Amino acid sequence: MRQRGLTLIEVLVALAIFSYAAVSLIGASSQSLRSQSLLMEKSIASWVGQNQLAEFILRYKPSSQSQGKMSGKVTMSEREWYYKISLTSGGSDYLRGVQVDVSLEEDGEYVIASVTGFVEKP
Repeated sequence: MRQRGLTLIEVLVALAIFSYAAVSLIGASSQSLRSQSLLMEKSIASWVGQNQLAEFILRYKPSSQSQGKMSGKVTMSEREWYYKISLTSGGSDYLRGVQVDVSLEEDGEYVIASVTGFVEKP
């Protein structure tokens, strides 16, 4: 007499293969979502930095002797972003470097994006 259907062992092996494939697929899609989220976060942080750099350059007065750091908070894409603007020597007799660091935390420990520009020295 010939058996029809699958044995218990065959069913268990098929289930093991299917579950392994399903777990791999779920892991890959969750990794993709995490990567997409980080990419969006970095893009928005870069936009915040570029906006703050542009505003700083527009308001900058070469006669200013300010060497300190400035910081602030701005809302973009329904999130609070913290930025710190630092003036550096710029490596030139005529230019000063401006660096804008952007983070999601007020202490700025984890910088998501950093934008650099130059302004005229006083």
